[in-house]
Amino acid sequence: MFSRGSKQRIFQSPFRLRQRLAGQAKRIGSLALANRLPSIGDAALFSAAGVLMSYGPDYDYAADRTADYVVRIWKGATPRDLPVELIAKFDLTVNATTAEALGVTLPRSVMVMASRIYR
Repeated sequence: MFSRGSKQRIFQSPFRLRQRLAGQAKRIGSLALANRLPSIGDAALFSAAGVLMSYGPDYDYAADRTADYVVRIWKGATPRDLPVELIAKFDLTVNATTAEALGVTLPRSVMVMASRIYR
């Protein structure tokens, strides 16, 4: 997958399989870097592990919202009466070390919007 992508200079990965790939984040980051592929994941853990950047739901925020629903149900709320909430908070994270290693200059606008920058 990585060697074929490096020949085409693109890499589209199934990073949405977050739970399966979370344990392989460091390996994914190092393979992408070794093949000089700028890559994007859907969770901050990928950027922390060496992937160039990630954009996806703030999973900590989602967990807090889920816990709030559990508490409301424990206190007697009926689940069907609770409103459906969509995740409204997203994280953009950047790995500046990876960007430098790849020779990628990210626009200032991206860096300013980043919720976390890993160095």
